[in-house]
Amino acid sequence: IKKMDVAGFVHNQRGLNNGDNFAVEMLEDIFKSISENEIKLPDEHEGELRETYRWKVMLRREEDAVYHSCGQVSLYNKTLFSLIWGPTVAALSFVFDTALDDDVTGKAINGFHKCASVSAHYGLSDVFDNLIISLCKFTGLLTTGETPEAMTVHFGSNTKSRLTARTMFTLAHTHGDILREGWKNILECILQLYKANLMPSALYQAFDFVQGHVQIQVEERLPAKPDQGLFSSIFSLLNADTSGRGPTTQELEAQKQAKACVQECHPQKLFTDSKYLQEASLTELVQWLIQLSNGPYTHAKNKTEYSEYRSAVFIELLATVILENRDRLGRLWVPVHTHLNSLITPASSHSFLVERAIVTLLRLAVRMVGRESDEVLHSTIMLLLLKPAVAMKNSANISYGLFELVRASIGSEITHENWKIIFALLEMSGAGAKPPTVIVNKVSVEAEEEKEEKKEDEVKREEEKDEELKTDLQALMSCTPQLVAGKAASYKADKQTAEHALPPAGPVSLEPLSSLLEKK
Repeated sequence: IKKMDVAGFVHNQRGLNNGDNFAVEMLEDIFKSISENEIKLPDEHEGELRETYRWKVMLRREEDAVYHSCGQVSLYNKTLFSLIWGPTVAALSFVFDTALDDDVTGKAINGFHKCASVSAHYGLSDVFDNLIISLCKFTGLLTTGETPEAMTVHFGSNTKSRLTARTMFTLAHTHGDILREGWKNILECILQLYKANLMPSALYQAFDFVQGHVQIQVEERLPAKPDQGLFSSIFSLLNADTSGRGPTTQELEAQKQAKACVQECHPQKLFTDSKYLQEASLTELVQWLIQLSNGPYTHAKNKTEYSEYRSAVFIELLATVILENRDRLGRLWVPVHTHLNSLITPASSHSFLVERAIVTLLRLAVRMVGRESDEVLHSTIMLLLLKPAVAMKNSANISYGLFELVRASIGSEITHENWKIIFALLEMSGAGAKPPTVIVNKVSVEAEEEKEEKKEDEVKREEEKDEELKTDLQALMSCTPQLVAGKAASYKADKQTAEHALPPAGPVSLEPLSSLLEKK
């Protein structure tokens, strides 16, 4: 097929102007315009033209639509938001990640704020958690493999990272009451800020009964390298000028920007202002602080990586939160007591984390003395189970802590049993005496009884589950044989899994305690 040229186009238009011909120059201009600008239908265009066309089509369709009156329109707002929040957050994240214009980036951030406000209004914790998790990723603080210095420079030189960090902390300060799973990501970001030495200087000081404050060393010290060979020494010498260079002007400016951004975020207020959190959010925060400050034995049991200094950071933050919420300690004390016990009792050697756990326990006892409940004071009995070497290393902190405890107890009623614990701890820490056997055995018996209660609860839950499965099997007897066989196989597998998961129960020996009581 031959393509039409200008002459052919002019020839085809002969006699169409009421029997006359059109001007040749006009026809040539029309041909040129058509050949250079292809004619497209509105729906075939891109950008604003296509969207305008589709909007007009939708409006025309709406003229024939049936109108349904919903009465109270706000009644369905929560349902509608629950349907659209996922695509909305995904779209905002894509726009924020790819936008190059500051105005577009600001609109995306404004969209994040609007979504957070709506989710907080309706109490949609899962929506707010998802939003916080997305913002934490955009900060770049969770990137693994970077040194603290490199992370500081990257964070300070990236405008979007700093903007996202401000947004994330602002939302956490404003709507912290509905935070649940998002606490973990926020705490992980705060840990990276600790490692990069960007947190306020006061948060690097841990309380100590003897010295007043001790420095928190966030990064572990690497062991000294052995003597290098000849080739390694030559290579190190050749690269000494590059590895030992100081930071450039751009890097210093990036570090300055990073510190200024963190100061504007006020991360410390998440813990000092935790007393204003609702109970559900506070409980979730405490649980995540406990999980992130686990000791080596828990990490070895769960086969996870352990860092003493990471756990020490979070145990200090946990102490801050508990002390700020001492009026609500009764509802938080059970998991906190179990956690401190798991750090103190099994310790076979002295460590910074064990020292922090002991100081935290004594600080809580001092603050809570004289209140209606003496559970915290009674919990100091776990210090009598310290190994001799660990007790000796921490004897100064224990002695000074007990001094503060006795001084704070003036005018308060302390039970006879708690006074026995206090004097036993004074003898152990001040004179190196062994704890009274009766008290130690009592602690052991209480621990065994607690384990037995947990095992009984697990057995009871398994029995209830077995009854439910048996009921389901009886209801399926009238169904097809294949369905019954599948349900029976599932029941058998669940039963075997539960039996393997349940630890073997052992008898609790009360013989030492009973014999001592008979002698007394």
